Amino acid sequence: MRTSLLLTLLPVCSLLCVGNALAAPSTAPDCAEADKVLAAASVKTGLCIDLGCGRADQPSLPAGLASRSEMLVHALAIDDAALGRARAAIEVHGVPGRAMAEKLPGKTLPYLPDLARLVVVEDPAALEAAGVTKDEMLRVLAPGGMLCVRDGAKWAASTKPRPKSMDEWTHPHHGPDGNLASADKAIVFPLD
Repeated sequence: MRTSLLLTLLPVCSLLCVGNALAAPSTAPDCAEADKVLAAASVKTGLCIDLGCGRADQPSLPAGLASRSEMLVHALAIDDAALGRARAAIEVHGVPGRAMAEKLPGKTLPYLPDLARLVVVEDPAALEAAGVTKDEMLRVLAPGGMLCVRDGAKWAASTKPRPKSMDEWTHPHHGPDGNLASADKAIVFPLD
C-alpha cells in the first residue's frame, strides 16, 4: 500500500520540483559592478559599508559584494524606494545575513569609529545632499581601510592612512624580538 502511494506521488513531486526550478530566479547576482569595486579596493574580508545602495540602475551591488567576497555587507539606502530595491535584490540572490540593507538614519553614520575595512559610496551627490560628509565616511573607516567612490562608470579607491600614534605589529608578538608590549599611543585604557 505504501509503495503504491509513493509510486503514485513520485511523478507529481518530480513535476513540482522541475517546475519550481524553472520558475525560480537566478541566484547569481549581477557581479560586474561588484567585481569592479573589489578590483579597485582589493579588500575581500571584514566589514563593508555600502552607502547609497539600491540605485535603480544597480540595486544588487550589496548582494554582489557579499557573494563575491568574504565580507559582511551593511548597506544604507537614502530613501524607501532604494531600500526596497536593495532588500529585494539581497533576498533574490540568496545572501541575507551576509548582506543587509537599512535606511540612512541621518547625517551621522550609525557605526563606531574605525570600524569598516571598506566603505563603498555608490552615489556621492545624493549622500552629500543628505548631509553625509566625507569626514563622516572616513570616521567609520579603519586605518588602512579603503574608501571606494563611484565616479561615473569607474570606481576611485583611496586608503585611509594610519595615524602616527598607532603602533604597527609586524609579527604575532609585536616585533621580531617577541616583546608583547606595544608603543601605541592611539589606544588608551578606559578610566571610569
